[in-house]
Amino acid sequence: KVAMLDENLFMQEDHPARKTLNLLTKAGRGVSDTTDRVYGELKRIIDRIVQEYDVDLASFDLAVDDLQALIRNEEAIAVETERSEQHAIIKQHAREVVLKEMRRITTHKVIPKDVRPLVLKYWPTLMFNHYMSHGIESDEWLLSLKLFRLMMEHMQPIQNESQWKTLKDNHQALINSIKEELHKTRQHKAEIDAQVSALVQVYRRMLDAYQNQVEKVPETSVQADEAAAPDHFETNGAAQEKNIEDQDDNQAARIEEQLRIARDKISKLPSDVQPGVWFEVFNGEDKPVRHLKLSVVLTDVAKLVFVDRHGVKVMEKDAEDFLLELNNGQSRLIANHSTFEHALGAVIHHIAE
Repeated sequence: KVAMLDENLFMQEDHPARKTLNLLTKAGRGVSDTTDRVYGELKRIIDRIVQEYDVDLASFDLAVDDLQALIRNEEAIAVETERSEQHAIIKQHAREVVLKEMRRITTHKVIPKDVRPLVLKYWPTLMFNHYMSHGIESDEWLLSLKLFRLMMEHMQPIQNESQWKTLKDNHQALINSIKEELHKTRQHKAEIDAQVSALVQVYRRMLDAYQNQVEKVPETSVQADEAAAPDHFETNGAAQEKNIEDQDDNQAARIEEQLRIARDKISKLPSDVQPGVWFEVFNGEDKPVRHLKLSVVLTDVAKLVFVDRHGVKVMEKDAEDFLLELNNGQSRLIANHSTFEHALGAVIHHIAE
């Protein structure tokens, strides 16, 4: 009706009717249910235009004002929710990373009862803080992993003299490093000191127990062993130090390889796949697509996290899987173009056929 009565509709980009159509699309992003409050607001605006429009454009001007106000209000409501959700998403991811590393390091390891709070509470909290503050590539994160691994390795039962001497020579320096790192956190200092003292006692008991065990072995047996392999201790000690260095190198290499794979996945995504962009997101073969906004990209694992129009997390996808969905047309970008221009172009294309 407007097109037939007002030729300016096609010539003026800021025509109120065109602006109304474009704003309706923007305001309705993420609305997928007729029970949605925003859907009701949009319907009210459209119904008023249908009932009131005759020749003048006052109803469209009023619709533009209402839509702009609606969009501002909804964005203001969603932005705070999304900010909180983003923080929660990153925190949850950090917890999962810490838990994964703890499982890797503690699997098949003995954890003495006295230091379980240190191993299962205070040190994971330190790791979590390092991940959140510095990231997975940081020296702080790598140091937290190294100290945790050394702490766990030295808690295991002593099997030979080489291990006994390694623990005897190095446990105090390790304890000092652990204490220093823990004191950098906001955790209760007295509780930390108590746990560090418990760790000291664990190491001392291990050293004393092994020494007492050795002293019970007949001296002639010990002398015979030393005569048979006089450099056995030095060889074992050097091998153990080399093993520790290799583990540190492997740890850094493992993280570097994980990051390389993740970055490679992300680099293959189209340039417009960025936080803040809206998509129709594939939600399973038997379910309708969801209109969602990309909110967070977890770069160290190549995960894309999508939120609804309220800023609430709805789903996450592996970057490689999402690229495949884009290429297959299962998911697609919701282009931020003029709805009017897009509709007009579609009509002209249809007529031309």
